Amino acid sequence: MTLAVNLLTVFTSVFTSVLYKRSSHLYQQFHHDYLLFANMRTIDCVVLGFLFGLAISDSLNIRLVDGNSSCKGRLEVNRNGIWGTVCNDQWDKKDAKVVCKQLQCGPPKFSYECQPFGEGSGPIWLDEVKCTGNEFSLSECKFNEPGVHDCEHREDVSVLCREHFKIQLVNGSSRCAGRLEVFYDGEWGSVCDDDWDRSDSQVVCHQLGCGGPQLNRGPRFGQASGRIWLDDVQCNGNENSLEECKHRTWSYNDCTHEEDVSVHCTGIAGPRLKKLQNGFGSPFRGLSPFHSSRKNKIKKRTINGKEDRKV
Repeated sequence: MTLAVNLLTVFTSVFTSVLYKRSSHLYQQFHHDYLLFANMRTIDCVVLGFLFGLAISDSLNIRLVDGNSSCKGRLEVNRNGIWGTVCNDQWDKKDAKVVCKQLQCGPPKFSYECQPFGEGSGPIWLDEVKCTGNEFSLSECKFNEPGVHDCEHREDVSVLCREHFKIQLVNGSSRCAGRLEVFYDGEWGSVCDDDWDRSDSQVVCHQLGCGGPQLNRGPRFGQASGRIWLDDVQCNGNENSLEECKHRTWSYNDCTHEEDVSVHCTGIAGPRLKKLQNGFGSPFRGLSPFHSSRKNKIKKRTINGKEDRKV
């Protein structure tokens, strides 16, 4: 009996020792593998971060040069710190649209295959550019390997984007009332009141974040002295910006500054009209303040020595 107990004790001791050593070995192996895995994950993260940084830095910086604004000129892209041009092979308005979008300009007005802004002198970085028009950056479009081309600088791309249509109301007591001015081609100018009505004023007030129109014509806020940029503006009232409305070609008009548009929006605190001809308090009954002055006056012009009356 005693011998059996002694044998059992020895066997248990040996088995426990072997099990401990085996489990210890497994633990050490597991710990080694874990550390290796962890280190590999760390390396992978570093590599991925580096590659991500490269991807971001590889995004093409672009500019339009030798025009009189940042929204028109010869197209240049920056690669590795060096500015170069783009060849016009396969270039079309969809490519120009992406350029204008990336530069935060308006939509493209023209995309030239000639060189109205001169030829470049550095490397020709891009050729065979193909965009769908939905990209936000030129780097998202398809093109040949940068620097690979069969072009000369006489084929450099030039782009003319529309500049964003900025407006302001000046000479009033706040930014929500005053004489209407628009910014075009680097210069502020006024708007003629031919065909101007409440729908046009509504778009102006909406674009400025000033509520709706309160008054269209009066009180006046003085006459401008510069250009008259717009005439015959026609909005339906649902546009988000005055640039979406129809109008005559820029600077073409038959107006004087006596016809400069002024706008009152509800965003300004001030007295409303209490009475009009019919005696009611609403400023929109009886005589409407939103009629164009051109519809209520006789305009005289002298053409070839003859007086022309325009009602």
